[in-house]
Amino acid sequence: MTTTSDLNPETVALLERGLRLAMRAVESVPGAPAVVNYLSHSYHNDRWRLFLEILLVGILTKYLLSKKYRPREAPAVVLTDREIDQLVAEWEPEPLPMPLTKADNLILDSHIVFNGPSGKYLAVDSKRCLNFASLNFLGMTDRIEIRHEAEKVLRDYGVGTCGPPGFYGTLDAHLELETSIANFVGKEMAILYSYGFAAIASCIPAYAKKGDIIVVDEAASFAVQRGVYVSRADVHTFKHNDMADLEAVLQKIEKTRIARKQPLTRRFIVVEGLYQNTGTICDLVTVTRLKTQYKYRLVVEDSFGFGTLGKTGRGAVEHTGADMGKVDFYVASLANSLAGAGGFVAGATDVIDHQRLAGLGYTFSASMPAIMARASLRALKILRDEPEALIGRLRANTAHFRQALTHQLKAAGLQDTVELPGVVESPAVHVRLVHGSPLLAKLGDDRFDEECLLEAVVTRARVGADVVDPAEAEAAEAAFAKETAVGQMWPSLAGTTQEDLTLPADAEKAAALASATLLNGLPHGGVVFTRAKYALDQELPVPPPASIRVVISAAHGQAELDRAAAVLAKSLKLVISERFA
Repeated sequence: MTTTSDLNPETVALLERGLRLAMRAVESVPGAPAVVNYLSHSYHNDRWRLFLEILLVGILTKYLLSKKYRPREAPAVVLTDREIDQLVAEWEPEPLPMPLTKADNLILDSHIVFNGPSGKYLAVDSKRCLNFASLNFLGMTDRIEIRHEAEKVLRDYGVGTCGPPGFYGTLDAHLELETSIANFVGKEMAILYSYGFAAIASCIPAYAKKGDIIVVDEAASFAVQRGVYVSRADVHTFKHNDMADLEAVLQKIEKTRIARKQPLTRRFIVVEGLYQNTGTICDLVTVTRLKTQYKYRLVVEDSFGFGTLGKTGRGAVEHTGADMGKVDFYVASLANSLAGAGGFVAGATDVIDHQRLAGLGYTFSASMPAIMARASLRALKILRDEPEALIGRLRANTAHFRQALTHQLKAAGLQDTVELPGVVESPAVHVRLVHGSPLLAKLGDDRFDEECLLEAVVTRARVGADVVDPAEAEAAEAAFAKETAVGQMWPSLAGTTQEDLTLPADAEKAAALASATLLNGLPHGGVVFTRAKYALDQELPVPPPASIRVVISAAHGQAELDRAAAVLAKSLKLVISERFA
């Protein structure tokens, strides 16, 4: 064994010098003396812990200095031809769309094709049928002056705007319509949406965000539900049109906020003026009182009430005598009463200006075609000039139809089998089956079976077999010929035939003549109704009851209302008798 005494003095001196240089180098590093002191004490007090710490430092150093693992750089697996053939034989592709359900097939099978424009009459299955399905409450789509206005605008502006409103899609026609609507409903400003569904579905999430509170009627329409859902706010529902339950919900929310010491958030009450799914009118006087008392903002969706309720057609707010100034957001569609498309939101200036940047349906959609804006503007002028004639005729028609249908159902022995919910002022009449009635004892609770039965009734009424009285059909034929005379609809074309219009300059007149005479050559058919259709898997909290939705128009005459009531009652009687015989 070699000792220090055996080493050469020069070697010992060299080692001591190297050790001193190493110690100086270590001491020159910031914090090194503390590390050396820590290692010295750890070695004397807890050698195993020191060993473990050094091991962990080594592992960490190796991990940081090692090359990163990249799966894409791993060598590819090479398969043999036999393995490839086996994998191909075992592969079963999944269907691109989801398999169709029974409800999907019912919807597809119930689609019908119209051959021509929508109005009081429709060309369906090569027959001329009465239209009680389209939302044309005031009969504006049948007004000749609106058709002429649309033709003129089409020549001046073309078809589409090809751009969103915030860029180059806004035209003077849009601005004029917005101003006219705001003045008509008594608000500072209005904003147009090119899609009526998007008006309320964009308005709500433009203001309500996560953490805010929305109190909404449980029978609200699907468009309202989508707007509430997209907002991601805390949603509370109250019983349909039950003001006592609404106040109880508001009180509960306030008590919870005080107990938890929560800060005030944005809070909204969302109702419909005239409910689409039930035909009832909201008690807006009580709602405005509660919204003021509990400090909420009020959103009123009034697509079915605008143009149909109130002395001048200003909707459910005017009809109930509520204060429009307490309605923060007034939303409605332009398609139902004004022969146009899209919808609007009316309110204070700052409320509307915010939507021009935050309303998704406004910002990320092409603007409304000028032809639609001008048609709605002309229809609004007609409504302003003739409110008593239009609204009075519509109310008389709705009351007459309900009375006629009630009489026909009683004559058919269906008075306990079919019900007509809603108020008499509603132009959309829901015809529903009464569960538990003797004739429907075998129907059960299957929603699909009920939908199939109602669809069979609608089809029977449209086809007209066994339900159309020959005498009524002959009278309707004579009335139609007189009403749709070319000279009455287009005076400039009186006495004109297609053979007279052969020059290129006559192309527009030829198109007008073809439109006027489209239905004249068709045989008389039945009556077009529609089954109320819902997204059953998305309706919240529960889907509305199944029904046939009958749409009454101011353009209908009493004879047509009587005929529609008779056809519907006969169709119900025949289908129910055949199904449960």
